[in-house]
Amino acid sequence: NDEAIKEFNKALAFDPQNSTAHTYLGKIYLNQGKTADAIREFKSVVDNDKTSVTAHNNLGNAYLQAKQ
Repeated sequence: NDEAIKEFNKALAFDPQNSTAHTYLGKIYLNQGKTADAIREFKSVVDNDKTSVTAHNNLGNAYLQAKQ
């Protein structure tokens, strides 16, 4: 997972609004129990695409896991 995180961060260095990279980072962080990091990534996706049902669902799941 650490290697994947590095690669997704490289992708974000080139395109900070890359929703795919933010989504996968969020999923990795959520699986690692890093809910604050996951929420940050999923919020980025929602900010870039407010109509994405998947983005809102991912963010909601992260909040549930964080119990916020």
